[in-house]
Amino acid sequence: MKNPVITQLVQKDMELNRKFLVPVSLAGLFSIAITAFSDVGYFVGSLLFITTVAAFGIMLVMYGVAQEREKQIHLFLLSLPITAEEYYVSKITSSLINFMVPWSGWAISVIAAILLIDDLADGALAYAVVMLLYFLCNFCLFLSIVLTTMSEKVMIATIILTNVGITLSLQLFARVPALGNYLEVDQVVWSPAVSMIVLAELLFCVLCFWTSLRILKRKKDLV
Repeated sequence: MKNPVITQLVQKDMELNRKFLVPVSLAGLFSIAITAFSDVGYFVGSLLFITTVAAFGIMLVMYGVAQEREKQIHLFLLSLPITAEEYYVSKITSSLINFMVPWSGWAISVIAAILLIDDLADGALAYAVVMLLYFLCNFCLFLSIVLTTMSEKVMIATIILTNVGITLSLQLFARVPALGNYLEVDQVVWSPAVSMIVLAELLFCVLCFWTSLRILKRKKDLV
């Protein structure tokens, strides 16, 4: 980052959110751990994991972006030697880092659990990776929308729609032959179709932020 103020703003956000990372990370790891004990544990753990990821993403964005803007702290920050675009880049960067620190730990744990625990089919690996990236897409979409709107109604509607989207995506991805056909197969199968889905998810994240920055660049009212 060329402007040192951006680095300082990112560090400020990371410091403010650091107190959330440990309990949230542990909650996610605990939910992953109990999935291996029984069928009931798998159901409860999966539900707890989904809830943890979704709630953490919402909390991170509402606390780090919406609340800062509601208190008009961003106006003070914009008085620093930094452009509006650089300010929003710093928010995207810090939010992504804060989300991906526990997300990366969860992803490694999920993949390790699938590959190392005999009761879990290795064929579920591709499905798990796609769903983990879907949670990342969900977070990127919510962050990009909150960055570009002041409307509480839009934020609430986005929270509802993205949470409903998780339930739908669990079913829809399971119906994709390249994913669903191997959920109970004890062999990792990574097809070109899975690679295309993963690539589409990563591109979606990039598109969310590109679009939000384009919208913000055209806005004249930053209050």
